[in-house]
Amino acid sequence: MRSNSHQPVWTLPVFATCILLTLWLYVGIVLLGLLRNVALLPVWVVLGSVAVPSGILLLILRVRWQGPRTSSGKLARTITPGYLLLAATAGGIVSIVIGGSLDALIQPTVPAGAIDDRVFLLVGFVEEAAKLGVVLAFGARLSTKSVRDGLLLGASVGLGFATFEDMGYAMAPFLDHPFSSALLVHSGQIQLLRQLLTPFGHPLWSALLGAAVFASVRQGRYQLRPFAILAYVAVAVTHGAWDGAVVLGPRVLGNVGYVVAHCVVWSLTVVGIVVVFRILRNPRAKSTFPADALTIGDHRDWSSRTGVGPSAGGGKPAHSAQSAGDAVAPR
Repeated sequence: MRSNSHQPVWTLPVFATCILLTLWLYVGIVLLGLLRNVALLPVWVVLGSVAVPSGILLLILRVRWQGPRTSSGKLARTITPGYLLLAATAGGIVSIVIGGSLDALIQPTVPAGAIDDRVFLLVGFVEEAAKLGVVLAFGARLSTKSVRDGLLLGASVGLGFATFEDMGYAMAPFLDHPFSSALLVHSGQIQLLRQLLTPFGHPLWSALLGAAVFASVRQGRYQLRPFAILAYVAVAVTHGAWDGAVVLGPRVLGNVGYVVAHCVVWSLTVVGIVVVFRILRNPRAKSTFPADALTIGDHRDWSSRTGVGPSAGGGKPAHSAQSAGDAVAPR
């Protein structure tokens, strides 16, 4: 059986199942067995449980779903609810495995086993890089890459990452102690707090970074732009500040440092939320741009495509990046 893309429908499901089983082995042998990163125990359990069912579900979806086609007869790879769901699940698993691997290597521990607070900032750079790698991989398969696509794809991967990370924190209290009602309450409090904070963490950071990277796309290809690098640094620093505010603020400024650190972190978060809403409300963010549509390396590049910045409202409408021969044709 073959799909309309001239590729056997079983290829991707089998590949996905093999990847999940490989990750399951890696997490169990390396991260848990050798590096003792017990926070990833829930991830290992989930990987072992969903590997084969995920492949079967993906096979069913590929047989059932037919996407839009280009005028040249090829399947147009566009952002769909199913693609975002795949990015959230598979992307979340892959990115947290990569991030967990690097975290275990860069985080020194004190004798009591607590994480050294000096590495908070470095963890932000590591985990954001891991999520960005997944966003780039999923985005590479898209026929068009708009700023809004990058935002949605980044948010989906961030949600997947946050989901599996929250599972680790929720299970952590039970790893070193026998089950008790007190531990259950403690784990419940952790989960409630992290669920309340989830929208302001990984999904927001990855959405902003995904939008910045997709804003640098030219003729369907990623290009390294100053604003994309700046976005990565800003997101990573905010991530590190978010993780370390409780510890680093009081250490630097005493009791008042706790308040100051949280004010800074939440101020950065509010700025990020404003940027996201500006992108979502800007019609230009829905379109992709050819190489000559905007000045290369200009700050207006980001502003005109996202609606954020001094030149957000100026300039001429951009052309579509799709060629006439590769435009999506109605079914």
